[in-house]
Amino acid sequence: AENLINLEFLRPGRQAIRLKIPSDPLNQLGARLWPSSLKLSCLLMRQLQPHQGEQLGTCLELGCGCGLAGAMALALGARRASVGEFDCRQLCWGSLDQLLQGLADGWLAQPLDLILASDCLYDPAVFDSFFATLSGLFRLASPVRLGCLMSAHNRNPDWGFARLLARYGLRATPLTLDDADSVEACISADCLASLPADFASCLLEDETVQLFRVTPEL
Repeated sequence: AENLINLEFLRPGRQAIRLKIPSDPLNQLGARLWPSSLKLSCLLMRQLQPHQGEQLGTCLELGCGCGLAGAMALALGARRASVGEFDCRQLCWGSLDQLLQGLADGWLAQPLDLILASDCLYDPAVFDSFFATLSGLFRLASPVRLGCLMSAHNRNPDWGFARLLARYGLRATPLTLDDADSVEACISADCLASLPADFASCLLEDETVQLFRVTPEL
């Protein structure tokens, strides 16, 4: 059964961000809140700091699941966020050009500032499709000012995707959360305590959920 998870993200000297996210703990796919989306949200709190009054514009979240990262982007001041409302037939049939053209004719006709991707690399069978889509979005919406912020659950060390980056003209820069931006510092103790034990331990182990910024090769 679907539950609402209450999340409180702490910001020293500023008002906490409180979000309610629907999650089905029995679901093993997108309807469940995953640790990677929480860690990506903590990264967003550090990365999405307006400079000289500049406001974040449009964000696109791929593989949105429960939509936490997109909701966090809105809470941090993004003007608009889309959580991957694509035509599933286009994705299943592999018609990437048709998918991208549909985006270009719709809301993506506006400048795109940031792409978010939380735990999209859950199966090696989807790696090519994911990076092909990401590369196409970078071409279509160039320049994507902040690139793609991505979290990946390291389920298998043999699932390396570095070789695919060059194939699609991309590069990935590893990112880390320092002590001030760690999951323990960003999420209230009550929220962490309410999560399943394996969920919380996954968040607190640095190598389990990895963070990257993906950008086009120069």
